[in-house]
Amino acid sequence: MAASHQEVEIPLETAKVIQHDLHEVACGCGRVHRAAARAGTGAPGTVTYGLALQAWCVYLMAAHAIPVHRCAELIEALTGAEPSPGFVHSMIARAAAAVAAANRAIRCLIILAHVICADETPVRVGPGPKARKRYLLVACTHLLTCYFLGDRSLKTFTAFVLPDMDGTVVVHDRYQNYDAIPGLIHQLCCQHLLRDLEDTAQEYPAARWPAAITQALQGLIHAANAARAQGQAAVPEHVAASLIHAFRHGVLVGLSQVPRIAGRKQRPGRDLLECLRDRQVDELRFSTDLRIQPASNQAERDLRPARPSRRLKVGSAPSRPPGSGTPSAATYPPPPSTATTSSPPSTTPSPETPGCRPSPNRRRPRPHARHTVPARQSHGRPGEHSRREQPSGGAAGGPLMIFLTFGMRACESVAGHRRAGGDAMQVNVDKRRAITSVPGL
Repeated sequence: MAASHQEVEIPLETAKVIQHDLHEVACGCGRVHRAAARAGTGAPGTVTYGLALQAWCVYLMAAHAIPVHRCAELIEALTGAEPSPGFVHSMIARAAAAVAAANRAIRCLIILAHVICADETPVRVGPGPKARKRYLLVACTHLLTCYFLGDRSLKTFTAFVLPDMDGTVVVHDRYQNYDAIPGLIHQLCCQHLLRDLEDTAQEYPAARWPAAITQALQGLIHAANAARAQGQAAVPEHVAASLIHAFRHGVLVGLSQVPRIAGRKQRPGRDLLECLRDRQVDELRFSTDLRIQPASNQAERDLRPARPSRRLKVGSAPSRPPGSGTPSAATYPPPPSTATTSSPPSTTPSPETPGCRPSPNRRRPRPHARHTVPARQSHGRPGEHSRREQPSGGAAGGPLMIFLTFGMRACESVAGHRRAGGDAMQVNVDKRRAITSVPGL
């Protein structure tokens, strides 16, 4: 052999119409026996779409935020099948009902976790004007993700999973509603603190304390990562002491240089310094318990698939051309999903907590063919049925091989075990993190 090379290729495939013929026989006593139909094949004389095609619809809409009409066109271009936009749109509600049990299991496991990350982001849901938006809340671990659709009010936060997490460490962005829920143990997201310190350094270019606090905080994060890699339970005291001292000293210097102004709203730099002074335990908790991550990056990653809906009208009900039938009434939810149902927006004001960000308006932008074959009678044995395959009409292409079921990204195997020092449980998920989907929308 003089030379060789390898090539990765996707085989061309065309959607097929699979005919299921049910055989029936008559007994000598006069009773007629017919073979049982395969689950999901529908009534005799009808044509249905198989589970793989249904999974394509859910995967493209939920995981990639592809609008309904475009999803139907994409499936037709790749496979030759021609599902209607109404059918595609209805698949979200069917998938949500199919994973309802997994949703409940994931919610329970999230409640039992020792540490979770939490975050929220605005999304556009369903038909309506551009200004209409809601908020998607997330609570997650490195294996599990639970979503909740609502607004940013305290009523929505209390309807989420958070009130059931008494004694759980929640890593969050110090939005005030997290502090209004009793029983939670807080770890303020250090990534948000570092961003705010960067803003403060630009606001006070001659000051040295923003850089000093930043270096101390980054040093503690690096020390925590190194200690975790060595299997330690906490950052060694002799390493943490000097870094914590530098952190405190930088905060005190900043407070002396940025005085509080009486009778008016404080500058962002002063608010940040007071938060760093008053909530040091919540900011540096990760250094004393290495099971706690210093930033809510996992929650931000789990919210990222929902963010295209800010620009796209994802999942809006398909428009009807003149003379067409009534579309499905199911409403498209934001991508990957929740174990709980959404609550209506609330106008209840939320109490402000000192040192917490009261509203999102001060947040800086981050740079960074079908054919019908009737059932056929024959004289085969009872319980038999045959199947014949025919290619479907339409264009064929090279589809991605999507190995999905309706429990997309749900738990394939869950093995609970007790962790040391508490009753929390963890789960082992084969190859994928467990993600729930929004039911009932």
